[in-house]
Amino acid sequence: MYIKKTILIFFVLFFNACSEPKVFNDSTGYVAYTQYLDGNIRSFDIVNDSLFVASEDYGVIVYKIMNEDGKIYLDSLTATNIVSRPVTLEIAPKSRSLIVLDDYNHTYIGKLDKISSLSAVTCDDYQRKSAFIDYSDKPIELITPFRHKSTQNEVDTLAWNTSFLHRIKFSEDVYAFDVYAGDCSDTLYKYLNYEIEDVFYNNERLYLVNPEDDLYSLITLNHETLVDTFSILDTLLLEDRPLTIKANESSMFIGLDQNQGCYIKLLDSNNNNNSNFNIALGYDIQDIQLSSDYIALSSGYGGLLVYKWDEELPALEFLLSNIYAYKTIMYDQFNMIVGTKNGLHIYEIER
Repeated sequence: MYIKKTILIFFVLFFNACSEPKVFNDSTGYVAYTQYLDGNIRSFDIVNDSLFVASEDYGVIVYKIMNEDGKIYLDSLTATNIVSRPVTLEIAPKSRSLIVLDDYNHTYIGKLDKISSLSAVTCDDYQRKSAFIDYSDKPIELITPFRHKSTQNEVDTLAWNTSFLHRIKFSEDVYAFDVYAGDCSDTLYKYLNYEIEDVFYNNERLYLVNPEDDLYSLITLNHETLVDTFSILDTLLLEDRPLTIKANESSMFIGLDQNQGCYIKLLDSNNNNNSNFNIALGYDIQDIQLSSDYIALSSGYGGLLVYKWDEELPALEFLLSNIYAYKTIMYDQFNMIVGTKNGLHIYEIER
């Protein structure tokens, strides 16, 4: 189940501030990586020194991240195959919850220290990756798109081949006993695009990626927490299909299809647009991970790109082009973790 090997692969390294990557013949070399597991590793997440991995072959695996002279390696702790084919995995740190999507069907949720007790949200089928609203003093909430297929024989024919956006709440009475009784009755939106790509929640903002079926857009909603309602704050129209989003207090990062890279929108204190630009042109960006210093972009067959904030603009640090990258996290300045079509890879960055 757990395999570990070190392989040499061709690694293209750039130290170029240009936003569009170019190949430099004198910047090539080899780099060793350590591989854990086989098969598709679409997602993983980290809390403290624990790494939670979604393996389509083995289920959910938990490792302890060990550090020896600045180089990290993994020590397996536990695993569960309750989720038989996990495709997304996220950690909600305040509530210490684990949210896992099984084969784009049902969402599972549970506590980090009790992964063998993960419970399925089964109020409907064909779910997509959830956004979550994390609390330290009450149950977590999920915001989940549900796809409605015409084959489901729904009475509401308008719902066929559309997506509904549900807020899933959990009973506080049993939540403390790790019982996730999901209530899906709160429908935020109906008849959205069947191909809605992503939802993301941060800082009282809810982002919907590609929610309209007649144009490419990203809709930002404001969460009025005092009355607990959502209202549209902004609609960003795009020329190319958006695939994913991450956002913080000062910026939005949108991964685009059709080799259009990552669109960055810089915001002022009132959430107004200061400026915008693209990085990673020539790549489809399927996943974005942010840290204090780095922007890690995963591009599927295009590999991965890592940018570092250089003064006010991101500068390309390096590009790895000969793997299929689902998700990339810069653990620190010397270690990078990547989920691929061929296992979980850990790279030691040249010092």
